[in-house]
Amino acid sequence: MFNSIIADFIGSAYEGGDLKGTRLPFITKASSFTDDSVMLGATMSVLLDATSQDEGLPSLTPRKFARAYKDWGRKYSDSGFSPQFKEWLRKDSLSPGHSVGSLAPVRATPIAWATDSENEALALAEMSAKATHDTTEAMNASKAVVHAIFRLRQGDSPEQVSSFIQGLYFVRIEHDWDEENESGGFTSHAEDCAGLGIGIGLTATSIESAIRLCLYVGGDTDTIGAIAAAVIEARFPGGDMPAITEKVKARMTEGKGQAILDVVDQFKSVFMEPCNA
Repeated sequence: MFNSIIADFIGSAYEGGDLKGTRLPFITKASSFTDDSVMLGATMSVLLDATSQDEGLPSLTPRKFARAYKDWGRKYSDSGFSPQFKEWLRKDSLSPGHSVGSLAPVRATPIAWATDSENEALALAEMSAKATHDTTEAMNASKAVVHAIFRLRQGDSPEQVSSFIQGLYFVRIEHDWDEENESGGFTSHAEDCAGLGIGIGLTATSIESAIRLCLYVGGDTDTIGAIAAAVIEARFPGGDMPAITEKVKARMTEGKGQAILDVVDQFKSVFMEPCNA
């Protein structure tokens, strides 16, 4: 899952900007982890905590996800959360908001690695969205992303996954990347970002090419990149960029991101290393 953190970190400097391209520098002075990495850490912590309990993942509820999202969000409140989500963080209530934003699908991605049950993965994806994004669009996007990664882990081809996800969730995955580059549009809608992230993840041939394609497309680059990186991880487990990884880790440690790094390491050892062995 650290590749998603890297993609978020790299994409943060270009989010919503006019600068697009495949040869942009990955690390700039403006690069930082964002709310996407924070919420990814929160989801991983929920899954790890549940696994350590007797009842395991079946014990999870939307409120347990919501509690973690509130705790992690308050700890990293300056990480780029939307005004609507900041308002939710300020409240003591765990009742969800009704957002259609892309924070829901990106933070759901670790769920695809935490269980070998397709039905359980989809149920947890819906719970994680419902915790704060209680809309059909956000829940649909979250399930689409998790389902795509789960199917790739089971051996489905990118073509099979693209056809299956588009047919089941009506999320647009197939894009003309040149048109996306020229469009100049920006969307943080859950289903749009999920479709772009899945599409890039199914098209790219490595984590580096996925990030470069994301920066070429533009828009919500950190979120789309984090989703794409999660998809790439399922296709090519263990692939990374060592030099970039070390730079991102160093910058995150300086920027109070050590708790995120720690939970990623724990999650990898519990859920992903047995899969990659």
